[in-house]
Amino acid sequence: MNKKLIFDLSFEIVNRAVQEILEKHSKESSILLKGYMNYPVLSYRDNGFPSISKSMLGPDKPIDYGKYLMKNKNYDEDKIDVTKYKEYEKLEFLLTKSERYLNVYQPPGEDPLEVLEISVLLNMHDLIEKSLLEYGEENNLTRDQFLKLYKPMESRICLEKLDINIYVPILFTKFEVKNYELNEQMSIVEMSDIFQQSRANITSYSESIPDAVIMSATHALKIQGFAVDNYNYWSEHPFNSIESYPLNLIDSFFNVLRINDILTGYAQIISQPLGWAEKYNANLLDLKGSVKGVYPLQFNDYYWTKGSYPEVNLNQLHKVKEKLIQVFYSEDKKIQLAFSRLENSLYRHNEGDRIIDIVIGLESLLSDDEKSELTHKLALRCAFLLQKSSLEESKLDIFKNMKAIYTYRSAVVHGNKQIDLEKKRYRTDSKGRRWLVVELAEKYLKETINVLLKNPEFLKAKNIDEKLILT
Repeated sequence: MNKKLIFDLSFEIVNRAVQEILEKHSKESSILLKGYMNYPVLSYRDNGFPSISKSMLGPDKPIDYGKYLMKNKNYDEDKIDVTKYKEYEKLEFLLTKSERYLNVYQPPGEDPLEVLEISVLLNMHDLIEKSLLEYGEENNLTRDQFLKLYKPMESRICLEKLDINIYVPILFTKFEVKNYELNEQMSIVEMSDIFQQSRANITSYSESIPDAVIMSATHALKIQGFAVDNYNYWSEHPFNSIESYPLNLIDSFFNVLRINDILTGYAQIISQPLGWAEKYNANLLDLKGSVKGVYPLQFNDYYWTKGSYPEVNLNQLHKVKEKLIQVFYSEDKKIQLAFSRLENSLYRHNEGDRIIDIVIGLESLLSDDEKSELTHKLALRCAFLLQKSSLEESKLDIFKNMKAIYTYRSAVVHGNKQIDLEKKRYRTDSKGRRWLVVELAEKYLKETINVLLKNPEFLKAKNIDEKLILT
């Protein structure tokens, strides 16, 4: 692959096309319909979260210079045809004979639609449009300026590994600080306006997630140090599948937020290319990603119209950082199962299903191999452990509440009549406070995880029992 010659030919093609576009553009008087179709326009709601509308109208939209370029010879006769440039013929020949270019842009099997040739044309169109948008109409494009845009697209073809940063927008959560480092690999960062606009194009037809939910995030979890093998453009992209991402890191972070009573979740996982680009779209970033609703179901019920949301201050972030370290050092499967059940409970429509998930989570943390008097033993162990938590509840209250939790769970499992279930849904403690049992159970599960992360020796139930005997 003759990189220098390919660059030289590309520069000549782009430079000539830019001049022809500007000549055509100068003869048009109307500017109303010159913007990109469905361009994401950013605004902010009263609650502080971003909102996106899409339109080609308005004075602030970037001009769609691509409308001057011929994409289809059957319909675009009056447009600029760069394939007629003498340089283009040489460029197309070099690229379509290059093994590296073929690895990336040749479709698997036969190519009756001449997709390979179309790829060359679309790459050039991207560079032409981007040159105008990046440097403006008054600029005389230099080789150094063009290299800045050209090099990332060349790297997409030539690199063996493609470096990326991963971003996971944190839904409906506000942060006191712009950026916060969790460890060498992970941090919380404020998303810029152009990043917000660019991620609006990462959607899914299979996941019915409201756009208002997807966009309701000011900050994201950022994970560095990842790379993917260079891949064929026409085959399955590694970024489209959520399983391609480090879910252990992502879910650990969001689970730590949950046990700190921060109601949140995520709907996108985003990859940002580092040093390479696949395509240019107006002035937007070349972001890729996957969409999946990993958040409480209540977010879909016009949650974005609420007046208040969790606000995380610096002290809370320090606690999140400390807990995250504890989670990463803990290899006990009990903790992971408890986290999984806590997370699953947030996706349940039915309260009965929620209490079952939560109790399974508590059992995973507090039970042993013996099945006799399970309810009694778990209530005792929980009462002991939660004396080490931030809860200001007596052992007796916790013990009785755990009994009530199990009573409600058993009624659900055994299909009790609705009138009986309703009686067991609530619990009044010794201070006269009335609780929904499922909310009480969720609180106890969160606090039990917190205590066990700090005191991992109690993950062995016999150690709790020994302490109980001695106290």
